[in-house]
Amino acid sequence: DGVFAIYDVVPAIAVMIIGITTPLLVFFGMNNATYPVIFALLAQVGSDPLICTGMAPANVAVGGACLAAALIAKNAEEKSVSISAGVTALCGITEPGVYGVLFPNRYPLIGAMIGGGIGGLIAGLLGMIQYVISTPGFISIPAYINPDGTNDNLILAVAVMIIALVVSFACTYFIGKKKTDKS
Repeated sequence: DGVFAIYDVVPAIAVMIIGITTPLLVFFGMNNATYPVIFALLAQVGSDPLICTGMAPANVAVGGACLAAALIAKNAEEKSVSISAGVTALCGITEPGVYGVLFPNRYPLIGAMIGGGIGGLIAGLLGMIQYVISTPGFISIPAYINPDGTNDNLILAVAVMIIALVVSFACTYFIGKKKTDKS
């Protein structure tokens, strides 16, 4: 209710909040509690400009953070877990990344939240919309095709997800390298 109220006043900030907090929602299993809001949005406006729109950059940001963590990891097992979790997160399934990489190492969590927040802010500012319910990520690109046949929203969605991916990768890499150089 709080995020939805913020959305009524300042949509971009509400989408940014979703982008920042998605890894935390996933960690606590509360990401599924957002479905009533998605259904209400679909019933009221015919699309989801808030929840999945904020979760898409957040999910790919988790992927970017996991891939950066793989680059920093010192042992093969940690690299393997990080790469596989990163690939699945890019597709929209973030639980392996959240439980296997982000929370155990913490610095990828920070990078993912920064990337998801920036992606969410851009998505909110530019009016990105998800038209159907799907797992937000690169695998759900068709969910951003506007039913009127224009492709502006699709291009925006891809750009927002790429930005979130790059920002989270860069932040995670720099934070992780700084942490590992100190130890």
